[in-house]
Amino acid sequence: MKKIAFLLITLVCALSTQARIVKITTADGTDKYYATTELSAIDFNDDGTFTVTDYKGEVLDATGAQLSTLSVSDKEIVYEREEHTLAFSLDLTSWDPEPLSERDAVIYKILYPSQDPYGNTITLSGTITIPKDIYDGEVNCDGILMWHHFTSTYKNQISTRGYLYGEGLLLANPIKPNYIIVSSDFYGFGATERFPQAYLCGTTNAQAMIDILDAGRRILDAEGIDYGPLIFNAGYSSSGYDALATQKLRDMKYADHVSFDKTFAGGSPSDVCRVYTELIKQDTTAYNVSLPLVCVAYNETYNLGLDYTALFQSPVPENINDWILSKNYSTFELNNVIGREKHVSDIMQPAYCDLNSPESLALQELLKKFDVSNDWEPDLNQRIFIYHSRGDDYIPVNAARPLVRYLSAHGMKASVIPHKTPLQTNFLVSDLGHLTGTLVYLVQTIAQLKAWPVMYKDGHLRLEVLEKLNGDIDVVELMRQLDLMGIDCRGLILSVINTFTDAEGNPVKIDLSAITMKLAAICEKNGIDLEELLVVLEDCGISVEQFINDLLQYFAEYNPCGDEAEGEPITDKSLKVKRACDKALAPRTAADDYAKQLLDWFSEVGIR
Repeated sequence: MKKIAFLLITLVCALSTQARIVKITTADGTDKYYATTELSAIDFNDDGTFTVTDYKGEVLDATGAQLSTLSVSDKEIVYEREEHTLAFSLDLTSWDPEPLSERDAVIYKILYPSQDPYGNTITLSGTITIPKDIYDGEVNCDGILMWHHFTSTYKNQISTRGYLYGEGLLLANPIKPNYIIVSSDFYGFGATERFPQAYLCGTTNAQAMIDILDAGRRILDAEGIDYGPLIFNAGYSSSGYDALATQKLRDMKYADHVSFDKTFAGGSPSDVCRVYTELIKQDTTAYNVSLPLVCVAYNETYNLGLDYTALFQSPVPENINDWILSKNYSTFELNNVIGREKHVSDIMQPAYCDLNSPESLALQELLKKFDVSNDWEPDLNQRIFIYHSRGDDYIPVNAARPLVRYLSAHGMKASVIPHKTPLQTNFLVSDLGHLTGTLVYLVQTIAQLKAWPVMYKDGHLRLEVLEKLNGDIDVVELMRQLDLMGIDCRGLILSVINTFTDAEGNPVKIDLSAITMKLAAICEKNGIDLEELLVVLEDCGISVEQFINDLLQYFAEYNPCGDEAEGEPITDKSLKVKRACDKALAPRTAADDYAKQLLDWFSEVGIR
């Protein structure tokens, strides 16, 4: 048996600027493909075959009869086809959750050219997930969904290793949107597992997604699979950050190359520095691996020279290699070994818990470089949805709000109504943590994915549908949602109305300062946080003045809760008002509210 070092037998690919793919034809005629970064040596056997060993010393499941190398260029992509059954489950903590519904799919595992964090050509891996009914031509495909996977620290928790949980949530749910998903393993996993992962390295991960979108479309074209007219870009948590970074890269570099119909970003640490400072201030998090994970990723990826012993308290620095760099543990396991009961001040060294210390200020300046809004000139013709639960126990909500204000200041006015303005927001949810908040994000994202094709016919926007979706915001409906999700507004509404109306119930002339002062007094009396209410209104794109005036006008003109006067004709408008009031008074949970919101929306746009 003769062993030859891999880099010597791949045509001195180590000296080439081109990444390489190895094609191995096994004895039974099957072709297998590997990136050069996956392999370390090849053993040539006495019978003329050879055995491939990866860089960890493990023998791969392939005995080769023929070997060739491929230069990765913008025209060469390698892929293989498999079949899977996608599962939809609401259990976000289990590796093998009980499925509530399933959907068969065809998976293309691909190796494609992209860039490493330094801009060098490299081979990345990823997947194209095609629902079987689309693959078989039984249903039409509406478009492509670029799906950025959740935070992963375990090397097998990626799509090319069969971990298709996100794909199941999006495609196998009972609504079954008809999309094809493209997803990258990202730098540091799959074909590039030997490198540290580029966690929250926005530009690197964004480039990986732009490149796999191109690769995916070329493969689908070659296979004769129609992928529809729409392209969406979505992610939650760290992948919400990556989705925003991808939208930014598209706006700044690829605007003439690709256009997204909408980006859906949920639970995102878009302002990484603010995540750090907020966690230090509150000194608690349900995700204790977060700060070690981001600091290690930036340090290892960009060779920053950070001293882990100076950053973290024992036992974190002694276990960086085993816990994080080995990629042998899931995030749930890492949170357990670090200690879920620990405060942030038990993990970070004291100097980094003092936000005014030289050490902390230096770390803050470093983290500010990774704020996704840095130098972003948003394309106002693109659409973005930003969702964040105010009760998020992983990523503080204040780490997401600066981006909303940044985009608003650059011309993307916020609104809670889909399609009304380029920037849709939802910061209404207060009683859900990061994991359960995922489900609200998914419901709203899936609803729009399903409804969007109804808005278009023959490539043209159906104005009659858009008009239904873009009506003026119903303030009573908004107050009902706020009431259900943490801010009790009913007493506030009635107090304001009684204060600013005359004896006949007509609105009196008031100014903004008087409104604000009265609001503060009423909020304090009713145990409501006025500052939080005002911030939520800002998140929804509603000014305090608009909020009060709309309410005053609404209640001055109509009596929605009272009985109709005998003999008085019931107009469509008064019926709508009465229905809105009836809904506002009906006791419901947040889960009920979102389920009905979804069904009402489908009914409104003609989806059954």
